[in-house]
This record gives sequence, C-alpha cells and structure tokens, in this order.
Amino acid sequence: DIAPPSLNGELDGGTVAFRPEDFPMMEGISGLDLRREQLEASRVFSRQNDLWIADHRPLKSVAHPLVSAAMVLETFMEAARILYPHLGVRGVRQVRFKDMIPCPPEVPRSARISCRRAGAGLREVVCEVSLSIQDISPKGRLTDHFTPHCTGYVLLDGAGGNIGEGVHGFPVRPDELRTRSIDHNQVLEWYKNRTGIDGRYRVLEVIEGTGPEMVRGRTTYRETSDFAHLPSTRYQYSPYLFEALMQLVGFHMVTTDSSERRPVLPIEIGEMRFLRPCRAGERIILEARLAAR
Repeated sequence: DIAPPSLNGELDGGTVAFRPEDFPMMEGISGLDLRREQLEASRVFSRQNDLWIADHRPLKSVAHPLVSAAMVLETFMEAARILYPHLGVRGVRQVRFKDMIPCPPEVPRSARISCRRAGAGLREVVCEVSLSIQDISPKGRLTDHFTPHCTGYVLLDGAGGNIGEGVHGFPVRPDELRTRSIDHNQVLEWYKNRTGIDGRYRVLEVIEGTGPEMVRGRTTYRETSDFAHLPSTRYQYSPYLFEALMQLVGFHMVTTDSSERRPVLPIEIGEMRFLRPCRAGERIILEARLAAR
C-alpha cells in the first residue's frame, strides 16, 4: 500500500489515521506494507519549523546546530508506533549514531526513515529502524544522494513498563560523593564556556556532587513549544530527560579531570528501557555510574 496524503491533514497509516501532534517527527508515509511489516516514511529537518534545532549546538567547534540524538530516538519510536499502533514503546537497543546532522539556516535536511519488523519474543516486538539524510555538496548544495546516519532497534509491547528488580548500583549514596555541589549559576557558566547549547537544551540545574565513578544531579522537566507548525505535541518518550542524562555524563568528565577536552557526543546506546513519560514541572534526580573506560 502506498499511503496518499490525507485530505484532512492527518497522517495516513493505512488502517489508522494519526494526529500530527502525536507524531511530530513524521511528516509523510511513502510506503506501508502490512504483510511484510515494513514502513517507509519521510520528514524534513528545518530550523523554520523545528524550533529546537537552533538551541542544540553541543560543540562550539561546529558551525551549525545539529539534529539531537534525543530527537532521532523520537523519530525511530514514532515510526515503530505507526507500524504497530496497538503496542507501546518500551525501549531502544543498539542505536548507533554514525555521523552528525548539521542544519545550516535556510537549508532543509530531508530525511528518509525505514522501519521493519526484525523479531518478536514472548512479550515484545522488535523493529529495526534507520534514518538517512540528503547529502550536502562541498559547495553547500543539496544532492540527490541519501546517506544512512543512524540505525537501531525499537522495542514494543502491550504491557506496562517494567525493569524487573531494579538497576544495580542505584541510588547513588550521598557519602559516595567526593566533590562539592555545583549550583545553577555555575552550571550555566559551564554551558556558556564549554558548549554552544542554549535555551531548552540547557536542561541541567544542579550537580549535587561527583565521585571517581559516579555523579548525581537534578533537573526539572519542561514542556516547550518545539515546532512552529504544531502548537501542542506529545512525544513517545521524554526527549529532554535523555538529553539531561547525556549532559550529566559530560559534566562528570570535566569535573573529575579539568584537562579533559574531548567532545561529549553519543556514539551508541546499548539498551535503554522506559517506564513512563515525564510530567511538565516534574523534578527529577539524575544519577550515573561509570561502567567502562
């Protein structure tokens, strides 16, 4: 089935129509094969519509803001949900970020999203997903070639979130912390001096302390207007919580080694499980332990 554009503005998923506000990272479905259980979709990353892009320049050395890893994950999860609308997203696995996706002003970055069923267990369905981006020539012109930038797997099931008996090593005890707390003004100074991150992506509020192999901080989850053409949206997961966890790791690196200058960008996610989305204004404790060097 080749799904045509819906006349009333909804996203046509063949047997189900979706509200654009519930799938903000999906703009069109070019192919849907329910028998083979695979989906081809598209969207365009543009600073005109994607208001969040301008705030996400994690490295001062890059000329333009980047598509964030958190929004790539959201794109993957929305594609899987369109293919299996009766199931809920429970996690991601083996997500690999192969290259950065810069977004120059007035240059839309067209993307192709592929999603197919890759396996199923007793309790969950596994979808393999990929994101390919239209290339830009050395002269800044868009080409006809699309290059894969991100791949991974989305885990879905029809049950509630559950991570079993908890995660080993948490919570981090206060007596394990060896450094003093870093207040909000100092955190803002870190953003200013070390990154190009601004606005909605400045998610860390306080670092309560660090140890040789752990760090603990806080954030307040904020809901922002992320899309100019969609005044109210709902995500499959909470992208700014994932962003806060990544930044927490970066903070640990620079506070435990002042000479550390390596850029902190995600390369791969082994596995991440979700229990529930965050609520607007919810105060959250963030904790991390070093697993490998």
